[in-house]
Amino acid sequence: MAGPSPADAEQAAAAAKAAADAAAKEKAAADAAAREKEAADAAAHQARAAALQRAVDAEAEAAAATKKRDAAAQRIQAALDRAAAARAEAGAPLQRPPEQKDGDSPHLQHHDFHSAMMLHEAAAILNLHAQAVSIQNIRSLITTVLDVNSSNYVKGMTIAKRTGPGVGPELGKKDHAFSGSVFCSHSHLSFSAHPSADALAGRKNGAEGILLCRTEHMFFSSDERIKAMRQMIMADTAEQRQEALGLLLPYQKTDFEGIFRAMDGLPVTIRLLDPPLHEFLPEGNIEDVVHMLSCHTKSTHEEILARVEKLSEVNPMLGFRGCRLGISYPELTAMQARAIFEAAIAVNDQGLQVFPEIMVPLVGTPQELGQQVSVIRQVADKVFTNAETTIRYKLGSMIEVPRAALIADEIAELAEFFSFGTNDLTQMTFGYSRDDIGKFLPIYMSQGILQHDPFEVLDQKAVGELVKIATERGRSSRPDLEVGICGEHGGEPSSVAFFAKAGLDYVSCSPFRVPIARLAAAQAVL
Repeated sequence: MAGPSPADAEQAAAAAKAAADAAAKEKAAADAAAREKEAADAAAHQARAAALQRAVDAEAEAAAATKKRDAAAQRIQAALDRAAAARAEAGAPLQRPPEQKDGDSPHLQHHDFHSAMMLHEAAAILNLHAQAVSIQNIRSLITTVLDVNSSNYVKGMTIAKRTGPGVGPELGKKDHAFSGSVFCSHSHLSFSAHPSADALAGRKNGAEGILLCRTEHMFFSSDERIKAMRQMIMADTAEQRQEALGLLLPYQKTDFEGIFRAMDGLPVTIRLLDPPLHEFLPEGNIEDVVHMLSCHTKSTHEEILARVEKLSEVNPMLGFRGCRLGISYPELTAMQARAIFEAAIAVNDQGLQVFPEIMVPLVGTPQELGQQVSVIRQVADKVFTNAETTIRYKLGSMIEVPRAALIADEIAELAEFFSFGTNDLTQMTFGYSRDDIGKFLPIYMSQGILQHDPFEVLDQKAVGELVKIATERGRSSRPDLEVGICGEHGGEPSSVAFFAKAGLDYVSCSPFRVPIARLAAAQAVL
């Protein structure tokens, strides 16, 4: 056969060249697209990194600003203390605030003036408009009525209508359901404290009681205390634990006496032991820990090692802590209850007024609370019988487990008051570890997944909803149920405003954040 003609060969070659050129163009286009994508990815990565860095910088600035604000509040307190001391030395009476007119209130006391001045300075720190919250409004809105007849007390509240700044308060009403233009500011603003020094600082700043006295901090204040605590932890039998608890009892009693004296006439809410026991053990490698514990206890190295391993937990914040400790070791709850009641009687015998409230932590079922309430009441009866006297006290529950919030009506059958532990409630509702959230929070905030750190600003949609549900259901069983909140959110203004609208009676915060919390509470009802 004859081969292709020259024309056909030339035509085929031209087609092959055209195909090659087209393939080259496609490859060039693909390469260009790949380079563009690579550049876009790099730019996006840089943008994310820059956003993350901005978030980190913003968090650092916020932390620095918070530290400055707290330092400013402390400086204000120091200045007020110096002024009060100077006036006392000169024998001059304290001056009334500028807004105070003669005849407005013939019973203005130093506490009112002190609180008003702190709030005035707090408003300046927060750059609030002066017309938003006047000293007169704050002094009128934040009032506590104490009736000490028959060793009883009534926490007053103020009801203010939004009809102008001149409206005066009506005191003593007890209504938890408010809506529309009527807002309730239950004025029992308390603070979190453990030593009596914090109690005094909080009271100077205008606190009207202690809502959260963390008993666990007391065990670290001396070598003798922590040694006795570790001896209790290492105990294998109830008798050994009782021996160690006998060493801790006088320490606890002394601390409670100091706090009761500092808060004369004001309620003190004491939370029973809450953290996991391993937090009281020494830090370091296992050999060093065993060696240190062997110096404090009579146990052998092998026994200590076995005990330490038994105490170790995969997730300690959801493990052996809170009421689970007191249920497993009822003698621990009994020791703390005895210290509280004996201290209260001792201070009461000195002519001071004591109003102890005991709070059981991490309750999730009414049976847990019931077991602890039974132990505490048995101890109270025994102490009162031995002392041949009695004092009034209250028993309540922390609401920090979502299950407890949902069955609050059952919990309220045993609890005379609720205190929302919003730190743990947030942790369990979100499923975020408070200790580990920093690893991803900046990314979440930079991408708009979260608008705020939920451990600083209350999540009103979910955590807040649990607060409202628990408050409503709790009061359906016990209409006079007192409800408060202790946690970081107690000093955050927008969270305080939410708690006021939800019908809570009080908030708790650190001693030096009391002026800020009082200001936020006043704003909530304006």
